[in-house]
Amino acid sequence: MVRLFLIISFCVMSLFRTFAQNNDTVNFENDSIKVMKESLRQESEEAYNKGVELYQSGKKQEAENYFINSIELLPSFDKPYYNLGLIKNELKQYQDAIKWFNKYIELAPQNDKGYFNRAVSKTNLNDFDGAILDYTKTIEINPKYNEAYYNKANIHLAKEEYNKALEDFTMVIKLKSDDKLLSVAYNDRGSIKLKMNDLDGAIKDYENATTENPKMYIAYNNLGSALKQKKNYKEAIINYNLAVKFKPDYYIAYNNCGEVKFLLEDYDGAIVEFSESIKYNPEYAYAYNNRGNAKYKLNDYKGAVEDYNKAIKLNPEYSYAYLNRAISKEMLRDADGACKDWQEASKRGIKSAEEYVKTQCNFKQQ
Repeated sequence: MVRLFLIISFCVMSLFRTFAQNNDTVNFENDSIKVMKESLRQESEEAYNKGVELYQSGKKQEAENYFINSIELLPSFDKPYYNLGLIKNELKQYQDAIKWFNKYIELAPQNDKGYFNRAVSKTNLNDFDGAILDYTKTIEINPKYNEAYYNKANIHLAKEEYNKALEDFTMVIKLKSDDKLLSVAYNDRGSIKLKMNDLDGAIKDYENATTENPKMYIAYNNLGSALKQKKNYKEAIINYNLAVKFKPDYYIAYNNCGEVKFLLEDYDGAIVEFSESIKYNPEYAYAYNNRGNAKYKLNDYKGAVEDYNKAIKLNPEYSYAYLNRAISKEMLRDADGACKDWQEASKRGIKSAEEYVKTQCNFKQQ
C-alpha cells in the first residue's frame, strides 16, 4: 500500500514538475522573441539608414537594395517604402513608385507626404483626376501644404479649369510660406487672369511676381505681353529688356520685343530683336516668319522669302508663313510660286488665301 502511494506521488510530482517546466519555457521563449524582434528592428533600421546615406550620395540603385533589405527584415517599417517610392519617381518609373507609396500610405495613412508624392507619380502618368484626389487628401491632412495647392492648381490649369486653378494659386499666395513659390504663384495666377480676359488683374499679378522676385525673367516677359495687349508699347519694351537682362539667351522675349517694335513701325529695330531670338534658338520658326515680315516692310522681298523658307522648313504646317511668302513672291513677280503658296496656305485653313487662289491664280482649284 505504501509502495503504491509512492508511485502515485511520483507520478503526480512528475506531472507537476513537467507543467512547471513548460511555464518556464514559455517565459523564456517570449523573452527570446522580444530579443529577436528587437534585433530585427535594429538591423532593419541600420539597413534603412545605410540606404538613406547612399541615396543622399546619389547611389540610388545601392540605396534601393538597402531599403528592400530593410523591408525584408521588418515589413511593418514604413519609411523604406516611402524612400523607394521617391527613388522610382526620380527614375521616372511611376507605376512602381505608386506601388511603394500605396504600401507606405497603408502603414502611415496620416502622413501627408505619401499622398503628395503619389500625386506626383499620377500626374506624370497623366492620371490628373487621381492626382487631384491625392493632393486634396494631402491638404486635408496638412492645410498649409503650399506645394500641394500649387501642383493642384497646375493640374486644373492643364485641364482648363481656370476658376479652380485661380482658387489654388490664391491659397498659395495667402499662405506666403515660401518666397520662391509665392512669386511663381503670382506669375501663374496672372497668366490665368490673362486667359480669363482680366487684363488689369493679370498686370497686377505679374508686377507682384517681379516685386517678390526682382530677377524673375518670365514674369517680366509676361508683363510685357500684357502691356502690349493694353497697347502700352513703351512699357512693354522696358519689361522685355528686363527679361533678357536677367536671362540673356531668352529668345522668346527677344521675339516678343521685336513684335512690339514692329507695331511701332521700327522695322530695323524689330529685325535686330528677331535676329537675337534666332541667334539663341536657330530652330524657332516664329522668329524667322516675323523677321520676314519686317524685311517685307522694308521692301527686302528676297530676304523676306529666305526667312519664310526657313520658317516653313522648320514647321511645314506653318500656314501664315506660306501666306506671307506668297505675298512676297508676288512682289517679286513670281506668280506661279505665289499661287502655290496661297494654295498651301488655303489647305491649312487660311480663308484669305482661298480668295487669292480664286482671284489671282491662273489655274483651276483642284
